[in-house]
Amino acid sequence: MRFGVDVGLATYSYESKPESNANDDNSIREKYQFVNVFPYLNLYGVVLGVNFGLPSSASAQSLSGNTESVYGTVSQIGGMNVVVPDDPDASGYDPSKYLATMLEFRIGGSIPLVSSSTGILNLNIMAGYTLNALFTNGRNYLVAYEGTSYDETLNPRVASLSLGLSYVFGIHL
Repeated sequence: MRFGVDVGLATYSYESKPESNANDDNSIREKYQFVNVFPYLNLYGVVLGVNFGLPSSASAQSLSGNTESVYGTVSQIGGMNVVVPDDPDASGYDPSKYLATMLEFRIGGSIPLVSSSTGILNLNIMAGYTLNALFTNGRNYLVAYEGTSYDETLNPRVASLSLGLSYVFGIHL
């Protein structure tokens, strides 16, 4: 049994498209980066832990390459709540301010490949699922609306799968 902490930068990306008449101009690729701190427990190669992700950056771009905004401010217009998109070309535009601190459950495996007197090279396979929604307030996320009705279920929860290598240095105390 071992305890460990990983620190890293992770990018989560996905695409959203309209249900009909999808094209490169109205299909959006969203990217979110987090600085991750992942304390874990390794039980004979089975890894369990909770990842804490601090928002680092966010962006949205149409598949045709145009910078888009899928975030905005809720305003009252004509007696209705309407999300007014932020201007991605404006000075100080920072969509990461809408992101929540990520809390992600992770489970996976760490398979030793090579061992030496200085440490072990491992193959890591990890799956994760966020325990909270991506945005602190989903009402700022334009995709979370069906017409003018807000739907909290459209504030995404991220599932992830990763494959990688790590070298664990042996420190003998």
